[in-house]
Amino acid sequence: MAATNFILVDPALTAQTAVDSSITEAGGSILVNTNKVTIATASGNTAIAGTLSAGASTLASAAVTGNLAVNTNKFSVAAATGNTVVAGTLGVTGAGTVGGALTVTGKTTGTTGALTGLGNYADQAAAVADGLGNGDLYHIDGVVMVVYGE
Repeated sequence: MAATNFILVDPALTAQTAVDSSITEAGGSILVNTNKVTIATASGNTAIAGTLSAGASTLASAAVTGNLAVNTNKFSVAAATGNTVVAGTLGVTGAGTVGGALTVTGKTTGTTGALTGLGNYADQAAAVADGLGNGDLYHIDGVVMVVYGE
């Protein structure tokens, strides 16, 4: 099938003044300059050979249904689970909430803070009797303790 050329007309003009042969139709797709922009008419899939720029490159919102990856593996979110991986330093300015277990590998530091929700026990034996195990935190009259040797 031969390619179809499109004629671009400025609606403000009364006569047809320009022909742009770089926009064609071939095999059910619209092509700009052979392969610089391709729109598959059956699916609407669009391929852009160059850089896509939109204003000041501001994105108000995005809905992503598949996996999300920034620079291959610097920041990723698995679509199926929501698991998130951050390869660099994660900085949190506001409060953070962890609804499940928090696992920390490596050294943990802080300048100020408070641990809340820890059980208060008379001693380690009482904490262990209540179900705490190695590495669990509890306190004795405000002093934070760690279950060890159990």
